[in-house]
Amino acid sequence: AGSGGPSDPTNVLSHPRMTVFTSIAADPAQSKGPALASVAAERVGIIKRDMPCICGESNPEVVKVVREKSAALGATLDLEMPILRTVGIRREEGLRDVETEEGRLYTLGLTGEPAVRSASILLAILKEMNLQGFDVDEGSVEKGFRQVKASRLHEKPREPHQ
Repeated sequence: AGSGGPSDPTNVLSHPRMTVFTSIAADPAQSKGPALASVAAERVGIIKRDMPCICGESNPEVVKVVREKSAALGATLDLEMPILRTVGIRREEGLRDVETEEGRLYTLGLTGEPAVRSASILLAILKEMNLQGFDVDEGSVEKGFRQVKASRLHEKPREPHQ
């Protein structure tokens, strides 16, 4: 989790298991053209040689930069995020039910489209972790998806207990 590029805090890891891009964006006033490509060129500095790279970004300009950097470093690039189909929204409970192409059902603790996109990227990460020999408990994944709730940015932080 970081801003990307050579000065990204994640670069302290000498042998990371993978690199993940959820999104890459420029200043909203400059979201196209050279500004976005320039931001992407900086952010791909976190890609490591021969390490898997998962990219949840779909912007063609960004994907081109990520693809080129991954190829130059021999990093396996995964651009195929699992497709999640909404099968129900329970607004009063703040829940969204989604289904994978394989028929696996998950309940998300958020109802918006960004939650579906994030869940899809997370499933791609978990798939890679399983390929690397990590035993990811499916029950924990289900519980985590359901328990995620929107942060309340407008609330004043609580004072720490003394």
